Amino acid sequence: MINIDPALKTIYKNDRFPQAGDAHPKDFIAAFAGLGLTVAGDQFADDKGAFSLSEGICMDTDIKFGKCNAAQVKFTVADVADSIAGQEFYLAQTVDDTYEMPFGYYTVDTCPKQDDLRFKDITAYDRMKKINVDVAAWYNSLTFPLTLGVFRASLLTYFGLTQDTSVLPLPNDSMIVEKTIQPGELAGQEVIEAAEELNGVFGVINPAGQFSHVILKPLY
Repeated sequence: MINIDPALKTIYKNDRFPQAGDAHPKDFIAAFAGLGLTVAGDQFADDKGAFSLSEGICMDTDIKFGKCNAAQVKFTVADVADSIAGQEFYLAQTVDDTYEMPFGYYTVDTCPKQDDLRFKDITAYDRMKKINVDVAAWYNSLTFPLTLGVFRASLLTYFGLTQDTSVLPLPNDSMIVEKTIQPGELAGQEVIEAAEELNGVFGVINPAGQFSHVILKPLY
């Protein structure tokens, strides 16, 4: 879990998010490490609706345990000449030039230019998109039986994702997984969602870019 300074929590609770003229100015930063490029401040369009973040543990109409949904972010930037399609960036927001609120790591999916060619409309997704691959070769290479915890860890490594271990082990991580099929194709998202469902949790990408597990807690 990311530790947030109590003073920063108070600012977000008391201020609108974000509006021009706020008592505590907030500026977005997108750092493209692979390009040595940082987009910040006035390069982010501040028009109404220019920034949006869509995320949730389950996007279905009815709740279904195990879901692993990619978060989507949209925003408009100005004066970025670099080719950023397919590039990963770290997104954050600074407050009062003192605090930093992390939003996480995203990869640019589309970035068409507006008619005036100065502005680019960016749509990007977090690292959960990495699970949308065929994992048949990985599955067929495993030595069974193995525990669910080991099975999941191996799969996340195959995706190139680091697992958040702060909530491990999960309730059913010690259960034994046996090989039941010899697939020619196997959807990675279906496999990781089945593993999460067996533990009654949801998969998300946390602000540190790690695959994490959301466990619902009782209301009382």
